[in-house]
Amino acid sequence: MHKYIGRRILLLLPVLIGVSFIVFSMMYITPGDPAAIILGEQAADREIQMLREQMGLNDPFIVQYGRFARGVFTQLDFGRSWTTRAMFLMKSSTGFQHLNPGSDGGAGGRAHRNTCGNYLGDKAVLHI
Repeated sequence: MHKYIGRRILLLLPVLIGVSFIVFSMMYITPGDPAAIILGEQAADREIQMLREQMGLNDPFIVQYGRFARGVFTQLDFGRSWTTRAMFLMKSSTGFQHLNPGSDGGAGGRAHRNTCGNYLGDKAVLHI
């Protein structure tokens, strides 16, 4: 039984790496520039380029994925919100990790904002 559980845990690692790569790739090929979205339409090209450099968006894809994967698999660092700059996972006073209620829904939340689901989700988060 212990051998079976150990083998299943070892098989979990390539699955987690594969899923993280697929999700990161999908976010990478999503249209739109995160720096331009953060700064808005009135931002100058110089400001956008500075933010892209600060966020590491000018690095090659594999470097960006490596930075992301290292943070996720070594420190459970899933990144920061584009709008609030808050960590996606927060440490509570007891030391446990929990989701930050203010975390964005990612690109999907951007594409379909101001829908009934977003409204109800915001209300649910505020009452937790």
